[in-house]
Amino acid sequence: MSILNEAKLILPFAEGGGSIAYDRSGNKNHGTIVGAGWETSNQHFGPSALSLDDLDDYVHGTSAFGDVDFRNQAFGISLWAYPNASADQDPLITLGAATAGNHIVNFIYDGNNDRLLARLHQANNALTNRSGIHTASGAGLAGGWQHFMLEHDGTGTMDLARSEAYIGNVASATTNSVGSFGAFQSNSYRVGRDSGAQYYGDYIQQVIVLPRVFTAAERSFLWNGGAGRFVDLAIPRRRLEGY
Repeated sequence: MSILNEAKLILPFAEGGGSIAYDRSGNKNHGTIVGAGWETSNQHFGPSALSLDDLDDYVHGTSAFGDVDFRNQAFGISLWAYPNASADQDPLITLGAATAGNHIVNFIYDGNNDRLLARLHQANNALTNRSGIHTASGAGLAGGWQHFMLEHDGTGTMDLARSEAYIGNVASATTNSVGSFGAFQSNSYRVGRDSGAQYYGDYIQQVIVLPRVFTAAERSFLWNGGAGRFVDLAIPRRRLEGY
């Protein structure tokens, strides 16, 4: 399966304990778990999910992409989340390092409007050079497991011509979104935290970051796998040596 060979990051959160989230992509972009616990009874599939509060829990790691300009870097993100009904903008994952001129990506569950937000903005000036998309409000996403995907083709700003968000394998982006942003991050990725001090609160599983958009077959595989069976993306033992 090409996802296993090409992914920059695969975090199944299947460890069920400990303070390290192991990257199964072969790139050793392991994440340090800060405060979060493990859910072993209400996970969507597999042995466990990561459980985060919306106060100070998150996962951070380095070198998922390094210092890149995401306007010119194609990427795809896939994850399973169990968003709650809070009136917050809960960050699912943030990509990018805070190098001057670099661009970072925020993928967010917007509990205020029950929708997804995706934003691309410049690290050295968080209030300019920003763009984004969002899905329709009132989607009924809170209180259950959902499959979310975000894609950008790497040909410029994040807008409907170049980017798409998926809910349950359905293309769902409806309009462009421009908003204000907080301070930018210093790590290459964060799960459950944005570039400032906003946090996601609830469960999350199987985060995948690809340096391209997903194919239709890959979207279907990831969605159908989570809906009915555990998609075990742990790669062969020979690729796990040295962990």
